[in-house]
Amino acid sequence: MCNRLGTAIRAIATACSLAALGAAGSTSAALLDRGPFLLYDDVLEITWTRHADLPGSSGLNPAGARTWAANLVYAGHDDWRLPYASVSSGNVAGSDVVPCERFSEFACVDNEMGYMFYYNLGGRRLDDKTGNQSAVGGQQLTGIRPVYWSGSDFLTSGTWFFTFDSGGQNIGDFSNNRFSAWAVRAGDSSYFVPEPSTVLLIGLGMVGLAWMKH
Repeated sequence: MCNRLGTAIRAIATACSLAALGAAGSTSAALLDRGPFLLYDDVLEITWTRHADLPGSSGLNPAGARTWAANLVYAGHDDWRLPYASVSSGNVAGSDVVPCERFSEFACVDNEMGYMFYYNLGGRRLDDKTGNQSAVGGQQLTGIRPVYWSGSDFLTSGTWFFTFDSGGQNIGDFSNNRFSAWAVRAGDSSYFVPEPSTVLLIGLGMVGLAWMKH
């Protein structure tokens, strides 16, 4: 009787621990906390600076914005760049930029600033997402400026930019327009703080595994 009861309890513990560990690895898409300076987008797999108004990042033409990002050393990383307006063309001339307000989330992943505005910040066309903002899921961003250069050119006539005061995008002149720069880097950052719910689920899984050993 006792053996059967113990076997049943261990089976339940096993099921709970596997479920807990599985749930811990299947979180919904959101900006993830990487300390006081960085946020990780687990859909686009890029790291953003939490502060969108770093020193030297305003009043720049496209070339100046690229130079600023390339020379940036911040939060232990020196591989920063400008967000692409179209990942499919990257930093190569092209006109296939996705207008996120009219396309699906799946298509919008090719527009890194559009994805930030429409999905991470939950914006709609003509919304103003400047200043300090709370992203979907609760992470805080500060100092978002009205207009940012992308790292993608449009043929030879200019560079794509994105407006965080209205959710639009357009092409700016190489020399005359002066906007801001917001740095991103490919991949995750080295600083990791698990979410409280993830810590709880992992803890439950470890308790279940420990019970199985007795």
